[in-house]
Amino acid sequence: MRVLIFILILLLAALISKGIEKVAGISNKGFINALYFLCVGIISSVTYFLVDNELQLFVSTLVIVGFGLTIVYFIIGIIRKNQGKTNEIH
Repeated sequence: MRVLIFILILLLAALISKGIEKVAGISNKGFINALYFLCVGIISSVTYFLVDNELQLFVSTLVIVGFGLTIVYFIIGIIRKNQGKTNEIH
């Protein structure tokens, strides 16, 4: 059951983030990864309330990992964006 929930969360997050990426026209890989893990965190937090007590620890771990990696990849995206601006100046 855990594997099924894990796969469904990842697939749903991939579909949603890919759709947002195409509509918004995001080209920065750091921001794309941040968007994906943000979707994982949001879907996992909604799933937390839908599963029984036995699976809530597993889903809460996905929430923490999803939002934590969102912050990391968002920072990487900002760094890459700033590096691109400095390369254009020189």
